Amino acid sequence: MNRFAGSVILSALLCISAAGCAASDPDAQSGKDDISEVKDTVDDYLQALENGDLKKSAGYLSESSEGKLMTEEFYSQTEPIMDIFSNVEMNDELKSQYDHFIDQIIALSFQSHEVGEVIQVSDSEYQVHAEITSVDYDDISYAARDMLSTGRDQILTEEKKKELKQIYDEKGQTALDNAILKEMFDYMTVHFDEMAEDCSEIRQSTVFTVKKENDVWKITDAGSGQ
Repeated sequence: MNRFAGSVILSALLCISAAGCAASDPDAQSGKDDISEVKDTVDDYLQALENGDLKKSAGYLSESSEGKLMTEEFYSQTEPIMDIFSNVEMNDELKSQYDHFIDQIIALSFQSHEVGEVIQVSDSEYQVHAEITSVDYDDISYAARDMLSTGRDQILTEEKKKELKQIYDEKGQTALDNAILKEMFDYMTVHFDEMAEDCSEIRQSTVFTVKKENDVWKITDAGSGQ
């Protein structure tokens, strides 16, 4: 049983035995509901990241500058991965495949989480402690590059080279770039699970600040729990 679950049960027992602590107290019930909603906000945010859904995860973040900064920081951390493909002008089909690949990277990065203690700071602000297991972004970037390097001969067979040359002759450099990148994405999708084999895992204690904005709980900040 985790510390949060234990504290809730202990509080309930104390409430039953203490004089004047009525279960029907609307303020007490409101506080319990707030704690549950705040905890769910952080839990759902991290679950969205583990599912590789960055767009959904952004919905749990505050529209304040602090909330937007969290998303910007995440993108900055994934830049080494995105830079691998940054010089290619992608068509719509390839852009969709690229977005799916980035979703896979996010899901690979965020392995698991456990939401723990919830501390009330004020009527409209809580701090939520969580343990997050993730994979180092630099390791993923290196793994992606190594996979492409070792798989180049499997991707660019003599037959495939002829096909690519024909694409270049008929449609030009951009079409060639897209064709090569599609082969890369296809290869990496098939071998994606292998990317995590040599990546180091990081277990990090994080404290999320959650505030009520327009009657909705939003994450405004996240920092080290150390």
